[in-house]
Amino acid sequence: MEASKDFQSFYQSTLVPVIETLEAERKKIARAVYLSVAFVIIYFMVSMSLAFNGSSNSAPSTPMDPYANQGAQPQMVYGPSSSGSGSYFIFILLAGGLGYYFWFLPKRKNLRLRFKSEVIGKMVKFVDENLNYKPEQGMARGEFLESHIFLSAGDRFTSEDLVTGRIGNTEIRFAEVRTERRDDEGRRNAQYQTYDTLFRGILFKADFNKNFNGRTVVLTDQAEKAFGGLGTFFQKMNQMRDPLIKMDDVNFEKAFAVYGTDPVEAHYLLSPSLMERILNFKSKLGKIELSFVDSHLYVAIPTRQNLFESRLFSSIVKYPKLETYHHYLQSLAGMVEDLNLNTRIWTKE
Repeated sequence: MEASKDFQSFYQSTLVPVIETLEAERKKIARAVYLSVAFVIIYFMVSMSLAFNGSSNSAPSTPMDPYANQGAQPQMVYGPSSSGSGSYFIFILLAGGLGYYFWFLPKRKNLRLRFKSEVIGKMVKFVDENLNYKPEQGMARGEFLESHIFLSAGDRFTSEDLVTGRIGNTEIRFAEVRTERRDDEGRRNAQYQTYDTLFRGILFKADFNKNFNGRTVVLTDQAEKAFGGLGTFFQKMNQMRDPLIKMDDVNFEKAFAVYGTDPVEAHYLLSPSLMERILNFKSKLGKIELSFVDSHLYVAIPTRQNLFESRLFSSIVKYPKLETYHHYLQSLAGMVEDLNLNTRIWTKE
């Protein structure tokens, strides 16, 4: 993926000064963590060594000359006790726990929020001045389910990095979303709260340029890929979805399975030009799912990583990472143009 010269210039002139400041702070925090861990490890190793030597020398001994100081009680000599070092080790563990919760976590959170507001926020404005970035907000569980792309929001739902705004005539909002389902072990034993990821990616919502009342869902056709010619049979057997709708575009049929409440409306929405645009957009971002519900367009784009994040133990200044973030932001904002959403149809304004 080649970055535009405009973004390269923006990166050098606007982002680099901010990133260098954040990178210096990141290194300072990371260095303190490394030193603390090294101290605990060294102290533990020394304490274990002293305790081991003390136990081997713990047998009492008498003076070398058995006839010296006759009538006096022999002086007993013992090896060093490990109780003191053990107490110090417990103290260090307690101090480490307090430092983790009251120093490390606040520092990490502050660095993360500064990166989002000072770097990602500027990138969002660079993509389009009309967009607003709210890093600690996200899409609601209700919006996720209203899309009808997903049949469940799972047992645990989180969303962040909300971007909202108006591009031309079109209101848009998108955010990162992660939904998880408690796995079988977690359901059998509440002590083990382990989860399987159902969806991790970006959910995009936009005001569509045509009025409609029904529901049309466009899903990447995994059945066709898995079962070849039997794909249509498995699509029709999907009782959890609305009836399957056959489209006239052969390439679109191979790429997607369309379900909806009204076949006539589905063909009205999915015009030949829009189907071509969706195929082009899919080739740009990979697997995508779409739906048309309540005069809105929803698009779900799965991702393999948590986007728009800084990591404490890896460099912030890596350009390819920011280039990837810019690619996603530009593609999502560009969806309005790619799918021709600003063209208002009839009564839609």
